[in-house]
Amino acid sequence: GGGGAGAALASDQFKRWPRANYLLANSLLMALAQLSLCIPNLSSLYLSCFLTGVSFGAYFSLMPVILGDFFAGSDFGKVLGAAMMAPTLGSLVFSTFLASTFYKWASPAHAATCVGPACFRATWFVLAASSFLAAQLSRKIK
Repeated sequence: GGGGAGAALASDQFKRWPRANYLLANSLLMALAQLSLCIPNLSSLYLSCFLTGVSFGAYFSLMPVILGDFFAGSDFGKVLGAAMMAPTLGSLVFSTFLASTFYKWASPAHAATCVGPACFRATWFVLAASSFLAAQLSRKIK
């Protein structure tokens, strides 16, 4: 997609900006996408989905390039495999455990379902905070 191709091309074409800064920008974009999910209307949902897709695409194209710069030796495959498993593990933790916990917490007492934006708002804030933390950590990469 556009996010993956755009991030990879930009990191190769504009060498004066370190590649880690692309990871920083991508993490901030993901935080913005998660925060935009807190706005309860259909137009913002389209924008949020688009930004999330671009951000995930950029992640999967930037990580091999950035990790290749640091681990070009024999450990590259192991490190890349671990980095590519991170979104899978994060999905398990955030969507299975965290989102369901917040959903139950936001549901009215003795109700089977939760209706409205409050059902997942806390989850989006935690995801945005996690993305912001990733952005702060990516500032440490030299």
